[in-house]
Amino acid sequence: MDKAALIVVGMVLFYLVIGLSLLVFPDAVSRARNALFYSIRAISEQQAHRPVSAKERTQSRVVGIIFVVGSLFILFQIPWQIGKLPENTPSVGEGMAKDASDNALHQLVTEIVSPFAPKHAGLIVVTIADNVSDITGFGRVSLDSTIAPDSKTLFELGSLSKVFTGIALAESVNRAEVSLQATIASLLPQVPDLSSSEAASITLEQLVTHTSGLPRMPARTFRFAQLWNTIVAGDSYHDYTENELLTLVAKKSLKSAPGQEFRYSNTGFALLGYILSQRYEGEYQALIKTMIAEPLGMKDTGVTLNNDQESRFATGYRSYLRIGPYYFAQRAAHWNFPDCMAGAGGLRSTANDMLAFLAANMELTTSAITPALQKSHAILYTTDDVQIGMAWFHDTLPASGEAIIWHNGGTGGFSSFLGFSANGRFGVCVLSNSTRSVDAIGETLLEALVSAHPQPA
Repeated sequence: MDKAALIVVGMVLFYLVIGLSLLVFPDAVSRARNALFYSIRAISEQQAHRPVSAKERTQSRVVGIIFVVGSLFILFQIPWQIGKLPENTPSVGEGMAKDASDNALHQLVTEIVSPFAPKHAGLIVVTIADNVSDITGFGRVSLDSTIAPDSKTLFELGSLSKVFTGIALAESVNRAEVSLQATIASLLPQVPDLSSSEAASITLEQLVTHTSGLPRMPARTFRFAQLWNTIVAGDSYHDYTENELLTLVAKKSLKSAPGQEFRYSNTGFALLGYILSQRYEGEYQALIKTMIAEPLGMKDTGVTLNNDQESRFATGYRSYLRIGPYYFAQRAAHWNFPDCMAGAGGLRSTANDMLAFLAANMELTTSAITPALQKSHAILYTTDDVQIGMAWFHDTLPASGEAIIWHNGGTGGFSSFLGFSANGRFGVCVLSNSTRSVDAIGETLLEALVSAHPQPA
């Protein structure tokens, strides 16, 4: 179960217990409260020991009823799911060679991922090692199904979408459509008050490297509707508007001066995706399809899905707890990003498409956008803690010291990781229909690949 779900459920259960206590044991609760106040000298000893009046008893019960009814209402709004799973059996992806090296890779993937799999409703793992590939599914596409995820199952990518936005920027620069040093004020002259705002001088390079100073999340994050969506694992961004985004950018105080420091910003990438999409009538889907998906043959990657794709869309789970063969889960709504937010996390994709994407970034295949992929990897901003290109993070694996390029993501019911060695030998993409992070799976598998395939002399 993820932290957000634990906090929400814990708070609701806390108020339910308090409400029941006030309803059933008003005198005992009153005495306990008075003892606490007396211990911190908030009331006198005489006040602490006076008997509970009938009026106070009635007031306590009324408050208790409110707490109980409110807590039960919230609990019944949450889409819980409890049941028993059949034995978890991995499924081999389609279209893979069945030679000895391929079988060895599949066995390694199964060995490494199997201990992690019970913590997720479902997983699909894409692996490349020295030009050999494997796609392996674990768990279920839905807890109502006995079918394991396969190479055509769709998952939400979450913030992994940001690397697509970064590549689209790289391709736009290569086409001389924009410059990395172009400011948002020059690119959005129609936005009122932007030219005189703190954000006016933010450049596209600062947006793509999280150094714009824009806030991490959109301003409405803490509104009641957003908090309610957090409680019930609802669709958080479906009704976010272009006007809200642009008003936020023009009027919100920056967290730091542009270019001064690294501050991860969903707002910044939403704005970057919005700017790049303007050449495509504001459609982020059209931007990604034209610049990335079509050149790489990625037929199932986009923001919106057709009926066939919807039928292959995994069910997401905000929380998933498994004890033996039994599970306790909370279903999550799919997140439907509007175009103005899609650049930060709106893409959906399959293992087949992510295999093509991974291979292209590892330069195992070439296409018209190979120069853009290379440009997107180049480091643009460095501190002691962060090295980042056009959304891509650069790091080293802790055990082997292997240099890797990576990104991850998450939505209300999904999580993702994609990483590959800088030398192009090894690559991994992990997609899950649960919110629990899959970073450890990806990193552990990359370490295992490095160990199992020593560098040739």
